[in-house]
Amino acid sequence: MVSDCPVIICPLIHNPVCGSNGITYPNECYIRAINCLRPPQDQISIKYPGECRDIPKMCPKICPLIWEPLCGTDNVAYGNPCQLEVTNCNKKPEERGAARRNCSRRCPKLYRPVCGSDGVTYDNECFYGVANCLRGAGQELEIVKHRACDAETPCLKPCAKILRPVCGDNGETYGNECELNNGNCYRPQWDPVTKVRDGRCGEAAPNDECPQACTLEYNPVCGTDGVTYPTRCVMNAQTCNKNSRWGNINCPIFCTKEYRPVCGSDGKTYGNICSLRSTAKSTPCPKFCPEGYQPVCGTDHNTYNNWCLLAATSCRKPDADQITVAHSGDCYAKRCPWSCDQFQLPVCGSDGITYSNLCELEKAGCGTSPQRPVVLKHEGSCERDWCKKACPLTHRPVCGSNNVTYDNECALRLSNCNKTSDNPITVWYEEECRELGCERPCPKIFRPLCGADGVTYPNSCAIEEAMCRNKTEFAYEGVCNKTDPICPIACIVKWSPVCGSDRVTYPSRCYL
Repeated sequence: MVSDCPVIICPLIHNPVCGSNGITYPNECYIRAINCLRPPQDQISIKYPGECRDIPKMCPKICPLIWEPLCGTDNVAYGNPCQLEVTNCNKKPEERGAARRNCSRRCPKLYRPVCGSDGVTYDNECFYGVANCLRGAGQELEIVKHRACDAETPCLKPCAKILRPVCGDNGETYGNECELNNGNCYRPQWDPVTKVRDGRCGEAAPNDECPQACTLEYNPVCGTDGVTYPTRCVMNAQTCNKNSRWGNINCPIFCTKEYRPVCGSDGKTYGNICSLRSTAKSTPCPKFCPEGYQPVCGTDHNTYNNWCLLAATSCRKPDADQITVAHSGDCYAKRCPWSCDQFQLPVCGSDGITYSNLCELEKAGCGTSPQRPVVLKHEGSCERDWCKKACPLTHRPVCGSNNVTYDNECALRLSNCNKTSDNPITVWYEEECRELGCERPCPKIFRPLCGADGVTYPNSCAIEEAMCRNKTEFAYEGVCNKTDPICPIACIVKWSPVCGSDRVTYPSRCYL
């Protein structure tokens, strides 16, 4: 414990030693002083006399609680890239692994088709990204156009007028298999109907025609027996073996306690969208609404004369299209914004700004003046517009986040066109870059380090800036223990004399 540490005054002798943590200390006394601050299991030893010849990368000890799973080359699943990095950092270089390509992601069920260079139409850019990821390096696709591909052979095919009924996994009977396939032309890629067996859905089927194997995914459906099944395939297998009628009814919904409040069409606030839908299923749809005009704006961006009309419209829609109240009043009034989903489907606004999805653009445009509204310019990032531009010869220097001076903002944006990293260069400030002293653009990463001044710094960049400004020292990794104030027991070897109130001259403020 810090309170048990004796006051250690280290001699001003420069006899450097390299610590086991890769840090050079002026002499052995400094290591003893620092070790007094550290727990027994985290003591520093002398690696070798002299300055450290190589400074190893500081391994992070605290990772964010973000679920972005990936598989390492050691066949171990890691919760996020930080956890993989921690494991690699603590291994020898020859033992380190890398992340395997992880292509799994939850794509929004939106139909904004894009045409890939393989001639396939994808429902949106997210599904295109998954397909691109699965192809691997060197075989990447490109988006040819932001609409459906011009198919050389149409999806719909002429079907023979022969009655050979087949049963689809949606519980519907089709005249023959060709008609089932044609029906899929009108359905999104993520929800196709597949053939379960020959014969009508209501007919008894031999067990050998029932589904025998289902995937382990969880996409629950409710059967007419009131039981919730993990997937439609499992429900079909159960009902097929029982020779029962297939189909769905309204089952009770079990919701999590996650708090993401939404406003229902009845004017009540629900803990999350699941709670709202659960209540809606047990409430009959309104048949008669008053004629009063008290407008409300729905999340479908339509204005309804009153709460009741919005509720009646929403009640008759499937769960995926349920409407909730964005705000009271007309949709085009100044009451903004409504909440948006956090999926990435970038669009470019008429103001030259890239928004993460169309809803975010509409939210930004809601507060603009009618004379200069923000509207959709095109799908995809705005950066591609800059890559086609020739920048003006105007000298209005800006300093980039990489501490490089550019003639103007256009030149800075143009430099991002040839970048392959995920960290684009942004404007740091609008003038030529100054000599980078103590100030530096630090990343927003939380890998805490405790300084000898008792302050917890979010990462190594922040403590380096503090060391430059305040001449503080690094104490140990992790958050500072607030119950035990840290005294600067070991001071840096620098002659900057100060006079104390006891009329004694000290080598520096640290010794005081």
